[in-house]
Amino acid sequence: MDPYTGEVAEFFDVTGMNWIHSDAWNSITKTLLAKEYEDAILNDFVQTICQWIIQKQKEADEIIIEGTL
Repeated sequence: MDPYTGEVAEFFDVTGMNWIHSDAWNSITKTLLAKEYEDAILNDFVQTICQWIIQKQKEADEIIIEGTL
């Protein structure tokens, strides 16, 4: 949800800002960490990004991902 307009996005915007609230990140990281990845590099990436997100949640209510496609 965009904190300024209140608009809720139904899908990830690959060309713009994606405001993702901490509650949603909890669900996202839980799902990603529960999966088993055969590719070791992918597994390391998922672990690293999820731990970064979990740490940043201590400092912020939301994390914004910018689509740059």
